[in-house]
Amino acid sequence: AYKTLETHLWKKGYAATDLLSTMFKLVKNSNDLPEFLKVEFIKEIGFAHKRALEGVGSLLQISGLLARLCE
Repeated sequence: AYKTLETHLWKKGYAATDLLSTMFKLVKNSNDLPEFLKVEFIKEIGFAHKRALEGVGSLLQISGLLARLCE
């Protein structure tokens, strides 16, 4: 997942806020995830989005989110 994030999205110039917004929409509209997992994913994405809006929109920040979602 990290390799795809780095090579196909980050290096092509997508902003952290754009990636986080898209992740939020995908999780919110997913019918495959149980409801409690959706809530946890949305919470983590929200925290990362808040940090990105504060100016910490780095690859490391997005990678950390990806790691927390994979736990």
